[in-house]
Amino acid sequence: MSNRTLVSWVGHTDLASMAADEGGKIAAQVEKEIRRDIRATDDGGPIAALLNDVSFDSIILLSNYPKAIEKAFEKWLGLRILFVKPKPYKTPNDYESLFKTADDFIGRLYRGEFGEPPKELSIHLSPGTPAMAAVWVLLGKSKYRAKFYQSFQGKSSETVIPFDLDLHIRDVIQKADTAFEHLRVMSPEELDGFSDMTGTSGAMKEAIGRAHRVALRDVSVLLVGESGTGKSKIAKAIHDASRRKSKPFKAINCAAIPEQLLESELFGHVKGAFTGAESNKQGLFEQANGGTVFLDEIGECNLGLQAKLLTVGHENQCNQKL
Repeated sequence: MSNRTLVSWVGHTDLASMAADEGGKIAAQVEKEIRRDIRATDDGGPIAALLNDVSFDSIILLSNYPKAIEKAFEKWLGLRILFVKPKPYKTPNDYESLFKTADDFIGRLYRGEFGEPPKELSIHLSPGTPAMAAVWVLLGKSKYRAKFYQSFQGKSSETVIPFDLDLHIRDVIQKADTAFEHLRVMSPEELDGFSDMTGTSGAMKEAIGRAHRVALRDVSVLLVGESGTGKSKIAKAIHDASRRKSKPFKAINCAAIPEQLLESELFGHVKGAFTGAESNKQGLFEQANGGTVFLDEIGECNLGLQAKLLTVGHENQCNQKL
């Protein structure tokens, strides 16, 4: 069995089109919800247009509208609809909260919380705001694989999105960032954050250029070099050239602190956690929240602590420089 599942937001145009046909009490309710009058041009709506052209095994619509309106919309479409109330989001145009809401919804869908997980996921891009459509595309071209549909002037068709986010990300990683290639030939004093660096050799210019390109991104960095080659200085320069420069820069020499105390320095502790813990202590990652942590000589940490460091970056929302 194919189990083709359609998901979509319910848009104002969809409800206005239903209200224009139904009139009466339901039209008054819809006008109150969408905060505008029903117009003569409200005819059809994108969801109805798609369902007239394409059949799906199940239809799930994200809706914050009253149940009375949802039932009227289902009856008007003449199809069985599952309405799901999404988790709260800030505004219909806030990309961050919409992304979290949509990602949570599709995750629950594939975990079988709304019935059998889809074998073929289809997403209708037309209902809702442009931000909602953009979030659908991001999710449907990366974390989840989906077909996309759009409706225009009462007609619907499958929409081909001509790129693959996974391939583009790999391409960016594997190839030089051509937008910043000019940094390779600039001297350190010409680059924000690197004015204290010295050296005019080609190797130095290339190293500084690479470091500056990294500073423009929110990524973790591995600095490799012999003692005395300036790894800590490069780490501070990357921080000063980044958008995190107004946030704390915290450095720690992992080889200079006893193993039993290092974890407490990095992650903090609560009063009474161990002998000598007389008060709560804020860890280095919490202190640097939103900024940069430089972990010097990280290779000297035991493997257990290194494993914990792999996950701490996202939780503390800071950029780690290793």
